[in-house]
Amino acid sequence: MKMKQKIGAGALLAIIAIGGVYGVGSVQAANSSTSNSTQKQVIGVELAEQKALALAKGQVESIELKKKNTQVYYKVEIDQGQKEIDVLIEAYTGKSLGVRSDNDDDDEDDYKYTNDTSTAIDSMIGASKASAIAVNHLKGTFIEVDLDRDDGRLVYEVELKIDGGTAEVKVDAKTAKIVSVDKDFDNDDDDDDQDDNHNDD
Repeated sequence: MKMKQKIGAGALLAIIAIGGVYGVGSVQAANSSTSNSTQKQVIGVELAEQKALALAKGQVESIELKKKNTQVYYKVEIDQGQKEIDVLIEAYTGKSLGVRSDNDDDDEDDYKYTNDTSTAIDSMIGASKASAIAVNHLKGTFIEVDLDRDDGRLVYEVELKIDGGTAEVKVDAKTAKIVSVDKDFDNDDDDDDQDDNHNDD
């Protein structure tokens, strides 16, 4: 699946500093191992979002389940208008692993959702609810969720691990309706990818 690159310079530096992006296979392998954690289940996207917002108020732009060495954690990106906050939440215990602040140095192609007067923040469904909708729709495993604009409306793009590959589910940030589903199977060419569009306008 071709994933759009939407990361600003500050967020890119944060990813490099943290140690890079790891595939879902690494995270699943860590989830199945009990040698480095006494708990077997991750806390989930909703609780990770709640814990991050308790540490830094703002609009959650993305949540990603990641792994560095033997540590599995959620990276929650929070937009506070003039700066972006990265909050790391340990995936098994829910403890904070740190909060990092970056100035908003995005180029003009990027935009801040908190300044979008057409969609009030408090009217959005939230990243965790969008993730739950996508997981329930495809019975997949959560990888990442991002807030983005698609054809003039704000949507949550939820990436999932599904049987045989991955999928991207776009969920309308206000109505909670599924906008589209794009499935990418490991043994298929790009031309054979399934793209299920939902017209909810």
